[in-house]
Order: sequence, then C-alpha cells, then structure tokens
Amino acid sequence: MKIGRVVTSGSIVLDILRYNLRINANNGNDINAKAGFSAPDHHNGGDIMRYQIATIMIGLGLTSVAHAQTRSYTTEQPTLTYAGAQRILQAAAAAATARHAPSNIAVVDRAGDLLAFEHMDGAFSAGITLSMGKARSAARYQHPTAALEQAINTGRPAAITAGTVDLQGGVPIVVNGVVVGAIGVSGFDKTNDVDIADAAAKLP
Repeated sequence: MKIGRVVTSGSIVLDILRYNLRINANNGNDINAKAGFSAPDHHNGGDIMRYQIATIMIGLGLTSVAHAQTRSYTTEQPTLTYAGAQRILQAAAAAATARHAPSNIAVVDRAGDLLAFEHMDGAFSAGITLSMGKARSAARYQHPTAALEQAINTGRPAAITAGTVDLQGGVPIVVNGVVVGAIGVSGFDKTNDVDIADAAAKLP
C-alpha cells in the first residue's frame, strides 16, 4: 500500500549540491533573493563549506523523520505465498492418500483468503465448503479449530453465533512463531482431518 512519498537521503543531498552549485555560479544573488535568505560570500571557501555541511545535515535530519513516520504507519507481516500453499496442499493430499482418506483440502493466507484447494476423488461434496471454513477460522483465530470446537462444547456455546466453521481439521501454518496461513481438511473422519492437517502444516 502506498501511503505517501518518502524522499531518500541521496536525493536530498543531490538537490542541495545542485542548489549550492547554482549559488556559486550566479554569485548567490538571484537564487537567494527568491528564497528569502542570504547565502555566504562565495569568495570565502570556509563559509561556503560550513553552509553546505549545515544544509546537508538539516536535509538528512528531515529524511530520518520521514522514514520514522512511515514506519509508524505500517507493519511488515509475512504471509504464505501461492508456491508455499501448493507445497502444503500436495503434502496434505499425500497424507490423505496414505490413510486412504479422500479429502477436501483448502489452504489460505494469513487473512483467511483461499490460495489453493483440492477436491480429491471420492471426497464428499459438503466438505468443500467445510474445508475452506476450517482453514479460514484457523487463520483468523490463529488457533486450531479443534480448540475452538472444544471451547464451544465445554461452556462457550455462544461462539457458534460468530459465523465461523469451528469443526476439527483446521490448523494454522506457523513460521518462526508467526501465523502465515492455515490449512483446512474435511473428509469422513475428524481424526484423519486433524492428522492430515497437522502433518501438512508442519511442512514449512
């Protein structure tokens, strides 16, 4: 997202040097009259040097402030790529095949948006929506959906009104302690769903 123009220190230095060259070339009169201040005597090399250094330091200070303000408005968060999602999807499909458990498999990014999906031969059609919902819930809550289901079953029934799919089989994908996405698996058996999702989510 573009939030504004950030001026680099290099561009400020070049602008200042060009400005001072114009001062030296034109004896400083016309430029300074427009700018509203007096330049040092161009015959005095020491004054010119001090003037240039001071001006450059001011410019660099303004640049530092601009960079600090930009950093305070944004944050960098890693997220799962399409290539990473495909790799996790393939690992989950292999795990499902090994268990003879045809499944619907969905992989989403950290926001819960779909990156990759597979409807394996023999998997029931109702699981298509369920697998996507499980993955989305795991990504947005940043917890396995098994924990969400348990919370509902042990005293938090109001959570079902949140409009999310809180069935077992959704697992966050964590890289260096940060949730970058999630996988959701929906087949005929919830234990298989969890095992397949767990195996694939650990791939990174």
